[in-house]
Amino acid sequence: MYIEVENEITTVGGVKLSRLKCNREGKEWETVLTSRILSAAGSCEVVSVACEKRTLSVFSACGRRLLPPIVLHSPISTLHCTGFYMMALTTAATLSVWNVRKQSVVVKDESLQTILAGSETTVSQILLTQHGIPVMNMSDGRAYCFNPSLSSW
Repeated sequence: MYIEVENEITTVGGVKLSRLKCNREGKEWETVLTSRILSAAGSCEVVSVACEKRTLSVFSACGRRLLPPIVLHSPISTLHCTGFYMMALTTAATLSVWNVRKQSVVVKDESLQTILAGSETTVSQILLTQHGIPVMNMSDGRAYCFNPSLSSW
């Protein structure tokens, strides 16, 4: 899948429009959003974009909007998609994971402060498994996996 973002393509009534283009197996689609796109991610099933107004928009791989926009508490830091799962890490160090197919939340606004508190450690890499489980690698070599059933790292 190829994702292309073009911000501020035109201004309509004082609103700057952004364009999202996707190409999957030769089939291309595009849509226009009313906010600057900061991050984009995709899988074989979904495409998601995080916008400047702290919203996440989610589309099928064919371009159909799958969910209403999701409003984040703070700006996006990292956006990931794996299968039907979408993960957002914010600049306030909160993590959320959604199952787009089931239209449900897997991890809701989980704070990383317990892991990051009192150290100079940062998140060096974050991944999302095919089962919607976030896995974090830290700058000090430690790794964490979130268990949604226990709501714990």
